[in-house]
Amino acid sequence: MKFRSLPDPITVLADEIDEVLPKERPPKEKPVGGRRKPLYDEPD
Repeated sequence: MKFRSLPDPITVLADEIDEVLPKERPPKEKPVGGRRKPLYDEPD
């Protein structure tokens, strides 16, 4: 039996997650216009 030669399922799963996460969670980019949206409404 060659179960020892097979890759660890958890390790394989972790590798797949590492490949998917960067695509789903890209680094925060500077918003277009260079101004971030305020957390609250700013008075005029």
